[in-house]
Amino acid sequence: MMKEDAVGGRRARKVRGRGRVAVLVWALSWLVIVGSIGGVVFGMVWADDPSDTSRVSGALAWVALMGAVFRFHLGLGLLVMCAAAVLARARMAAVVMGLMAVVLLGERGVMYSPWRGDTGVGRDLRVMSVNLLYGRGDPDRLMAQIEDEDPDVVLIQEFTPDLEGRFAEMMGERYGYSVMRARTDAFGVAVFSRYGFVGEPEVWRGDHGGFVPIVECMLDVEGRKVGVWDVHVVPPTSIGWVIEQRSHIAAIAERVDARFARGDLDGIVVGGDFNAVSGSNHVREIRASAGGLVEAHAVVGVGAGSTWAARGKRSWFPGIRIDNVFVGGGLVPVRSVVGEGIGSDHYPVVVDVRFYE
Repeated sequence: MMKEDAVGGRRARKVRGRGRVAVLVWALSWLVIVGSIGGVVFGMVWADDPSDTSRVSGALAWVALMGAVFRFHLGLGLLVMCAAAVLARARMAAVVMGLMAVVLLGERGVMYSPWRGDTGVGRDLRVMSVNLLYGRGDPDRLMAQIEDEDPDVVLIQEFTPDLEGRFAEMMGERYGYSVMRARTDAFGVAVFSRYGFVGEPEVWRGDHGGFVPIVECMLDVEGRKVGVWDVHVVPPTSIGWVIEQRSHIAAIAERVDARFARGDLDGIVVGGDFNAVSGSNHVREIRASAGGLVEAHAVVGVGAGSTWAARGKRSWFPGIRIDNVFVGGGLVPVRSVVGEGIGSDHYPVVVDVRFYE
């Protein structure tokens, strides 16, 4: 009898232990559900005001940006939690998390639809954008892709002084026009073009007091004037830089509006490293600016189009697309692809555009 009582006691303790685990999983599941819904909704509805430079506003903007950047990763996490809830028999929580995972993962899934991709029509301009990671990208590997893709314009970010001579020689035969603004930090930029410049390219930092240069060129593309901008926005690694990032992007949008107000543009291409995904509120002002700018990959790209991270342990995880090419005015995107790694932590982006007829 005593032996049977001991066995029964162990079983009872095991059942109680399982019950505690189930309750913990249930509570954690609903906490994840509430937090996930709140984060996703906040990222969608947050009315970002770049003129508000308070740290509170910057912190809220960072939360909204992270909610937009990591939607797919959140979907993967919800899928794992859904499986845990199923094992714990928290059926309602499992259903809710499963549905949320389907929605968040499905956003990327539709990017693989067979009707997306190269439209099959000809191009008027091909643009490549690439971040060289403080000049650590391999110029020879980059040149191999340039020879393969044959872009008309190459936009480079994180262009350092030690690259100037090499690129002047390497790109000189292929591109007759260039502007190089090398820096020892991460914000040097360069533009190489097959088409001639209309006037002198402008290098500006905006009216917001920022320190990051933008190269603005106007090209003569078969008799049409096309604005081509090389952009590198600061990363959101601190609240102060989030505030700077918002102001920087707002200045770009204002500048786009001003250029179209002059009435001398037939089209515009704004490309580079935005350190933000195209669907985030951070770049909403660019999408809403004059000229009806659209992000090329969102329109004609196939798949996730992730451009970061291309090296290191972070490359083991699903990537994000923070290198974007926005197209507007009289131009429309007809092709958008991500290139192969060149030793940088960013992949190159190649976009074809044509004039809207």
